[in-house]
Amino acid sequence: MLKKTCLLLGVVLLTVSGMIGLARRGTSSLALITFYNNAYNLYTIWPDGSHASPVNETGLQNRHVTYLPMQFDMLGPRVNQILQVMTNFHCVHERPLVSSTDQMLLFRAVQCSHDDLNGLYLMRSDGSQLQKLSAATEPIAAWSADGQWMVFRDGDSLYRIRANGSDLRQIADHLPIETPVWSPDGTWIAFHLCDDSRCGIPARIKPDGTQLEILSEVTLGHSSPPLWSPDGRWLVFMTLDGLYVIDLTRPSPAPERVSLPEAFPRPVASSLVWSGDWLYFLAGGAGNTVIYRLRPDETDPQPLTPDGYTPGVFRISPDGRWLVFIEKPSGSLYRMRPDGGDLQKIFHTERGIYYPLWSPVIEIPFRVLPLMGIGLLLIGLGRVRW
Repeated sequence: MLKKTCLLLGVVLLTVSGMIGLARRGTSSLALITFYNNAYNLYTIWPDGSHASPVNETGLQNRHVTYLPMQFDMLGPRVNQILQVMTNFHCVHERPLVSSTDQMLLFRAVQCSHDDLNGLYLMRSDGSQLQKLSAATEPIAAWSADGQWMVFRDGDSLYRIRANGSDLRQIADHLPIETPVWSPDGTWIAFHLCDDSRCGIPARIKPDGTQLEILSEVTLGHSSPPLWSPDGRWLVFMTLDGLYVIDLTRPSPAPERVSLPEAFPRPVASSLVWSGDWLYFLAGGAGNTVIYRLRPDETDPQPLTPDGYTPGVFRISPDGRWLVFIEKPSGSLYRMRPDGGDLQKIFHTERGIYYPLWSPVIEIPFRVLPLMGIGLLLIGLGRVRW
């Protein structure tokens, strides 16, 4: 009788945990900031708006947040550890940059209580192994897509370093580099050249410092950071003159201005996002914005948000299945499909919502694994000969 009970319970636990795993497989969670009691608070929610829960124990004084790439219910302890380490500096901190492996965190400290504390720092995402990389306070640094390497600028020099803080190497010198960005495959670093006499010249270089390529002899003016397409074929950026793309598969790649329709509203540079084959962006003035998408070799952007909505910050899920945006007048969070379909409100608070961010795709929820293990154990007990 006891063996049958163990076998039955094991089958039930394994079945239930499997159903939960399939239901949540391939989904992401969301992090967002709300303002309450004169402080910013971090929340996580599921993509359908359910399971909203606070993460940080105390209010944040800076509303910028970077989502650590890990299971959402493991986020809280790590955030509080990091906040404690950064608070001990008595400095003003810029938004931290987290490696894709969630192991390392990069941040810069300015306006510190002691000037010798100002600079660029690297530490593990549990708050340990703090290392000062440079006294430079320019926010010019970037992680490679695999989280194994990082580049940063110090003066007119560009440096490369491993995520563990080793193998520091200068890869460029006497170059006025702005906004370095790694290619998706890690084989190139793109950036703009900008000094007192010229600005907005796109270029790229190999991570070992070889093959420096100037991609334009024409100064395009102040530009947004270059944005790589997921396949590494395109670079796109905004200038005061409009939207530019570079097809890197051509023998002599050079910037080409996208010919948008006449009287088309100006795209917002900070809103450029790649997902699949599409470039998404926000366009329009105050109180009249629309989310569009466009293929880089086309000239007719598709509007995604309907009339009556004024979207602000938007984010696309890592699996490309959902797009969420903040509706500015109401402060509500909406989601829709990347083609504009299935629009629905998923979250609202009178506290105000800032900076929604997606976690990476969660293949199997962490909580399901113990249930699976117990189910297998019970099935094993039910099958052995006592």
